[in-house]
Amino acid sequence: VGTPAEVYESPATEFIAGFLGTANVLRGEMARRILGHDGLFALRPEKISLLSGERGVEPGTRRVGGIVQTIVFAGMVTHYTVAIDGGGTLHVVAQNVASATAGAVARGARVVLAWNPIHERPLAAGCAAATDGSDPQPAHPPVDLSLPAAESRARPAPLPAASLAGRGL
Repeated sequence: VGTPAEVYESPATEFIAGFLGTANVLRGEMARRILGHDGLFALRPEKISLLSGERGVEPGTRRVGGIVQTIVFAGMVTHYTVAIDGGGTLHVVAQNVASATAGAVARGARVVLAWNPIHERPLAAGCAAATDGSDPQPAHPPVDLSLPAAESRARPAPLPAASLAGRGL
């Protein structure tokens, strides 16, 4: 138990990591490959930097390469799903501090994901969703907020003229 910020930053279980936001949950083979050790870990999507190359990655920073699979623009942030080298995916949230088109990353682009290892939060076993261990499961996956194409949106039926009579319309 702690303050909301403390519980968010250091969740005790996978359930808590998902209840308070979104988290990449690394376990099994994926934890061994990316982190170098076994266990169950949460890594918040906003703690991951999405880079176009190795330039600018500081020493001691954990990094993994991958290909951008999905991009969901959500106003002040953009959600990315990246298929990482060796299998699995990581979810990344980047704040849109520049123009949405300036330096935009395209779907299919090769990228480097980088983060400070202090953001890899160990989780207690229990209350964890069962998986095969090969792919991190977001504890609370991002929601696609994109709108359907205009032609596919249902339009409300017009009100009959009789229903408008007497309403001053």
